[in-house]
Amino acid sequence: MANVTVADRLNASADKVWDLVGRFDSVGKWLPGVKAVKMKSPKIRELSLDGGGEITEQLLGENPTLRSYTYSIIGGMPVSGHVSTIMVVEEGPNASTISWVCTFSTKDAPEDEVRKSIADFYRAGVASLKKKFT
Repeated sequence: MANVTVADRLNASADKVWDLVGRFDSVGKWLPGVKAVKMKSPKIRELSLDGGGEITEQLLGENPTLRSYTYSIIGGMPVSGHVSTIMVVEEGPNASTISWVCTFSTKDAPEDEVRKSIADFYRAGVASLKKKFT
């Protein structure tokens, strides 16, 4: 199994960050490259990407108290067994850390390429959040 971890400190309280990222359907508001989010059901979202293509994801669980949710890519990427968690941790009154961690296996694609693609996507999201909370 491959894994990707991206984390960074943000200049905002965990509650403020969670207000933006904590809803499964809100990813289109802060993640570059996502043109639209269509909720197929309360636990299935379909992301339309700027460059074309779609990714389908399923919510596996959420914990608002811990400011985290876990989901799986179930379509649109050459992965299987994908599990990803976004978490926001309080670091002080105006500081928090966001982490985005996933594990997956690849199918019909080189692991290094898929890992880089996912890591770049996650890094872009975290960088976007850093700009929003500067």
